[in-house]
Amino acid sequence: MIISDLYQTVLIDPTKIGATEFFAISGYASATFANRHLTNVNDDVHVNLILGMPVRYSDHAGYIHLSERFKQRFNGYYLQGSPPVHCKTYGWFNNKDSPVSGFAGSANYSQPGFFDNIQVNQLTKEDPREIKSFFHTLLDRCIRIEEYSPKIDIAKEAREKVVTQITGNVEPGGILWEIPNKRVRISFLARNGSLPIRSGLNWGQRPDQNREPNQAYLSLKG
Repeated sequence: MIISDLYQTVLIDPTKIGATEFFAISGYASATFANRHLTNVNDDVHVNLILGMPVRYSDHAGYIHLSERFKQRFNGYYLQGSPPVHCKTYGWFNNKDSPVSGFAGSANYSQPGFFDNIQVNQLTKEDPREIKSFFHTLLDRCIRIEEYSPKIDIAKEAREKVVTQITGNVEPGGILWEIPNKRVRISFLARNGSLPIRSGLNWGQRPDQNREPNQAYLSLKG
């Protein structure tokens, strides 16, 4: 079982003994980390990556940039449909055919996954031929990253989701915790239903306290 120096042992050392083709299945991954890996190995090394869990849309642009920068050296895929795949398997080959080494365990293809000063993970040696076979089995459910196009505005969807979860009213001067210690709704109105003279939506209304004109505050009564 390997629990330290995973990056060097699993992702770099095999290239020093002739490995040029890398097959990775990772539940989660990072475009920045993939960029680091491709930069740290020889120019003849190819990375083939399947992301098995639901896509992190915020990283999609990073993968597109990766595909453009490394062209044929990076082949990335998003797994589609159910069930998702949370495996972390890594297989090395020489020119796709000759097996060199294989590993599987808990380490996602990411910085936390491969650096034990950030997160402790473990990998064990496995048959790279089985990893490659599993990789190709999953390809039937995959779409190439370059061909993927989000059909929805993710930010808009998130905003609408929050709005649809909000129900009921907040009494004047009141507070409503929708999610304890995470999300709160407050009323800008005083308890009598009117806007406060100084706090709330009124800006720069504390000249006696030398308040900067572009500052405001809300007075919350528990």
